Amino acid sequence: MSAGPVRVEKSNRQKTREILEKHPLPAHWQPPHASLPLGRLRRALFKALCICAYGQTSLESIWASIKLEEEGDDSLWFEGQRAGSDQQSTLLVLAGLLLTTSAVFISTIPPVPSILDYTRTGPYTAISISFGLLIGGIIVSSICILASKKLTAQHTAEVHSLPLLNSCSTVNNIFFQVLYANTLHVHSTLLVISYPTISIITAALLLALGIFVAGLDGGNLGYNLSGGFLFLLPLSIGVLFLVSSMPISAGREAVSEAPKTGSAGDPLTGNV
Repeated sequence: MSAGPVRVEKSNRQKTREILEKHPLPAHWQPPHASLPLGRLRRALFKALCICAYGQTSLESIWASIKLEEEGDDSLWFEGQRAGSDQQSTLLVLAGLLLTTSAVFISTIPPVPSILDYTRTGPYTAISISFGLLIGGIIVSSICILASKKLTAQHTAEVHSLPLLNSCSTVNNIFFQVLYANTLHVHSTLLVISYPTISIITAALLLALGIFVAGLDGGNLGYNLSGGFLFLLPLSIGVLFLVSSMPISAGREAVSEAPKTGSAGDPLTGNV
């Protein structure tokens, strides 16, 4: 008795590529073209917002998950929702730790003012701004988590015609039609979702800068050297990460822009 054909489950990457061939990404969901005025800068900022909001350089996976859900496959959508919720939860934990640290500095007296006097105008201002940014990041991140629990793929997709008498669906679709209606709204939505990441990174830098400047005012050479090293170390790691990621991003763009003919050896089909 011969066994039937074995059904091979497609990976999410394969599903994304296939659905993007059927339903290309809308023009206003794409990064600005490099030929436009300040095109390279705007393109880089758009990708930076996508990384802060969704952890990737484009909105292709979001659009693909919406279209797949319309065809009855919601696995990619729920995986994206889980990843986004995990990212925001991680940011909440990090923001909580930084908030506690900044609160200690702005509410206590320096134990050794001759070495580290963070009550001076400059350091205290930087630490206070960091404290405010962290509170804002925590609030927005919490709202994003609560909103994502109620968000469905139909809500996120762009709607070109809305039946006025479809009460519940119409209200939700109109709301998210506003969020993703055009280029301005897409950028605004990305800013809202990426705000916790941006505010927490900025707050961490201000907190570190305030403590470092406070140490410089003290004039202790050993503290200044060690503080400068500890301040520059994470920055250098971030720069190295960006440099190491550039060839990967460039390679992905080259693959995505390659002709999708489906011929032998095509990476989209897996044929050899």
